[in-house]
Amino acid sequence: MVIAVAVLFFDASFGYARVSPELETIRQFFLKGEYDHVIERMEYIDLDRGGTDALESLYFIGVSLIKVGRFSEGRDMLSRIIQRKPKIKFRDQVELRMADSFLAEGAPDIALKRYQEIMTK
Repeated sequence: MVIAVAVLFFDASFGYARVSPELETIRQFFLKGEYDHVIERMEYIDLDRGGTDALESLYFIGVSLIKVGRFSEGRDMLSRIIQRKPKIKFRDQVELRMADSFLAEGAPDIALKRYQEIMTK
């Protein structure tokens, strides 16, 4: 039995209003594909504070960790977004990135299950 999976690698398209300089730095590194630089910025921001900036920072850092092969750490970062704000507007993107990480890590069965869960919402 062959299962075809369409993998959607979305880049975050958040509504950009005024953002902190640190988030803007993280965003620029992310958009350039400089994922190691994004990860290095973790020590300069308070990821435990509330607010959209912190959640968006978690997103960029989580996806960057996944891009460099640190799958579990990346999923942990992304999970923190949903734990803090379950109804966040970019939740689908967060869940897709977590599902994508399982596929990239070589666990297509888990990825497929996660994609199906997303599609049936």
